[in-house]
Amino acid sequence: MGFKKDVDRLQKWASGAAHKVESAPLPVPANEKPLDPAFEKGCAGKEAYPSKKAADAAQLYREQQGVPGQGMVAYNCKFCRQWHLGHAKAR
Repeated sequence: MGFKKDVDRLQKWASGAAHKVESAPLPVPANEKPLDPAFEKGCAGKEAYPSKKAADAAQLYREQQGVPGQGMVAYNCKFCRQWHLGHAKAR
């Protein structure tokens, strides 16, 4: 390689352009199943907490801030295995 090509190559490397790795998009299965309606209602779009204690703390904070939705309780989600806040089921 000539000096000019070496300089160009080093400038390209220094700019980070040579470090970028292009990745192909992941394939989507053709027979992908639609989402479970229970998942849509019970998990999707809800705030997830790593523990019951964290969910209870979030509910306490909501109550202190006067956020509507009093009486919500923490429950363990069967889809994501984390904790959400929801209304208690009537017994």
